[in-house]
Amino acid sequence: MTIEARIRELGNRHRMLDQTIQRELNHPSVDTLQVKELKQKKLRLKDEITSLEQRAHFGLRTPRRRRPRRALSGAVSIPVALGLAPRIG
Repeated sequence: MTIEARIRELGNRHRMLDQTIQRELNHPSVDTLQVKELKQKKLRLKDEITSLEQRAHFGLRTPRRRRPRRALSGAVSIPVALGLAPRIG
C-alpha cells in the first residue's frame, strides 16, 4: 500500500470517528468515557496522518550523502584540545 493510499484510509477512519463522536454527543445519556476514548483514538489517527504526510512530502527529496571530512594534518580534535578525550593506557 502506498503512503498516499494509507493517508486516504486513515482520513476515512478519522471522518467516521468524528461522525461517531457527534452521534454519541447527541444522545441524551452520553457515555463520557467512551467519547473520551473515541477522541483519543481520533487524535492518534490525526497524528499518524500528519506523520505520513510529512514522510510523503520529504520523501520526494532524498538528502545527498556526504563524505566524512578528513582532519588536517597536525590538527587536533576539539575533545583532545579541551582535554576531554579519554586517556588510553
